[in-house]
Formats: sequence, C-alpha cells, structure tokens
Amino acid sequence: MNDEDIIDLFFDRKESAIFETDNKYGNHLSKLAMRILNCHEDAEECKNDTYFETWNTVPPTRPTNFLAYLMRICRCDAFDRIEWQKAKKRHSCIVELTSEMSETIPDTKLKSGIEEWELGQALSVFLESLSAPRRILFMKRYWLGLSIRELSNQYGIPESNIKTQLYRTRESLKKYLKKEGVYYE
Repeated sequence: MNDEDIIDLFFDRKESAIFETDNKYGNHLSKLAMRILNCHEDAEECKNDTYFETWNTVPPTRPTNFLAYLMRICRCDAFDRIEWQKAKKRHSCIVELTSEMSETIPDTKLKSGIEEWELGQALSVFLESLSAPRRILFMKRYWLGLSIRELSNQYGIPESNIKTQLYRTRESLKKYLKKEGVYYE
C-alpha cells in the first residue's frame, strides 16, 4: 500500500491505518528507536507511541514524506524517553554523538539571542549546500544515530575515512554557523 493510501486511512479514521503503517514502516521505526534507546521493550513502546501520535496528528496534518514524518516523531519520542528516565549513565551512542557535535552547534539555551528556529534554518541551508553523499552520511550519523562501524560497513569505506569526512563536515558547519552569526565562541 502506498503512503497516500495509508494517509487516507488515517483521514478516514480507520484503525487499519496503524496496521498498514506498521507493515510498511514498523522495522524502520524499531531500528531507529533501538539505536537510540538500546532496549527492545523501550523501542517497541516508542514505536507504538509513534503510531499513537500519528493517529492524533493525521488529520489535520497531511505529511508529504510519510516515512520522514514517522521517523521524526519516533526519534523525538526516543530522546524524550531518555530525558524522562534521567538515566545516570547515558547510552554510549548518545554520549558519543553529543560529544562530536558539542563544539559545532551552539547550546541555544545558554546563548541569548539565538533562537532554535534560526539554528534550524541555518542547518537546513548548510545541509542543502552539501553534496548528496556527504549530506546522507552526515544525516545517517547525526539524525539516525548510526555508528561509525555501521557507516563503514554500509559504504565499504574504512572507519578512519568516515571519521575524517564527518570531522570535515562538522568543521564546515561550524565555519558556516559563524559566518551566519549563529555560532559564538
């Protein structure tokens, strides 16, 4: 079933919309939640919460890219779940990703005058300026949370090359954000 048909089921308030969504995208959502939460039960609950939120937001929203819409909900829910748990020991994946990006993207809560939407706009423009392979690699690392090893295996490139490419992209992003006046040292 294609995305438009599934979205129509949501608009018609038919419960089969959840079933069809799970059939088509359940594995994608489970993998994403599992990468972030590292716990099967939490990942499954996160996936179900994604379906619930989708049920509550479609309609009135009619997503143009249904998978991206679902993954955004799932990802946000997974990070909210980590925050809610207030775990003393953060998941190593989250610590690693936060550490890599901490010197690139400013903490909008600490810097006055920087609005989150400003940062989001600048980030979108920067990502659009990247070549497709570079943008995809960056998004797979920092949006989907794939490990360096997973990226290396996926692309057939040594881990050191992946790290170098990501480092250079982060440095380019930092330079771009400084130029746009969004990043202050």
